[in-house]
Amino acid sequence: SGECPKSRYANNSVYNGADYPAVGITWQNAVDYCVWAGGRLPTEAEWEYAAKGEGGFSYPWGNKFDGNMVNFCDANCDEAWADETIDDGFEEGAPVGSFPDGASWVGALDMAGNVWEWVWDWCASYTSGPQTSPSGPENGTCHCTWKTSRPASG
Repeated sequence: SGECPKSRYANNSVYNGADYPAVGITWQNAVDYCVWAGGRLPTEAEWEYAAKGEGGFSYPWGNKFDGNMVNFCDANCDEAWADETIDDGFEEGAPVGSFPDGASWVGALDMAGNVWEWVWDWCASYTSGPQTSPSGPENGTCHCTWKTSRPASG
């Protein structure tokens, strides 16, 4: 409705198109949008649960990385660590839902790869053991998910 400033990538066609996720916005812009739409950002714990389930998988589909289920740094990426064996067809971001086989256990899409996502609380590692919807710390450096978009090397 024009209440938030445009994304810093608003004029970059690589990051925009029908059904593309919003990128280049601040955490406050995301919060303001959620309030305007009658919702809220998920907590990191809620996001992790939707993405990885009770089993705490490494990826929404399990523990083995599969580059065909996610938009990540592949043959289209300029980074030294790009995986040249996979070509997902996207230089950067992809339209939401482009990888339906990578859906999480609750059917949530794009929970790995594509773009990082804002969450309500500060991100941090949790203590081991069962917990029910733990809150993040009172301060920190990131309001985003620890989204895994490529397998760990080594």
